[in-house]
Amino acid sequence: MRAELKSVDSPDVDFATYWPEDENCFSFPITLRIGAEGHDAADLFQMTVCTQAGSAGKMPARPRYSVKTC
Repeated sequence: MRAELKSVDSPDVDFATYWPEDENCFSFPITLRIGAEGHDAADLFQMTVCTQAGSAGKMPARPRYSVKTC
C-alpha cells in the first residue's frame, strides 16, 4: 500500500492568508487526512502546530494519541 496525504485542514486558520501576529509565539490545530493511494477512505491525524512559546501551558503532561477512521 502507498499512503497519500489527502488534505490538511484547520478550523482556526485559513492557510492562504494566515500569518501569526507574533512569529515567536503561536499555536493552532490541524487535521491531516491520510489514506491509501487511489481510495477515498482516510485516517484522521490531529495535531497542534506551534512554537515552543506557543505551547507553554497548553500541552498535556502526557501526550494523548487518537486515530479516527472515516
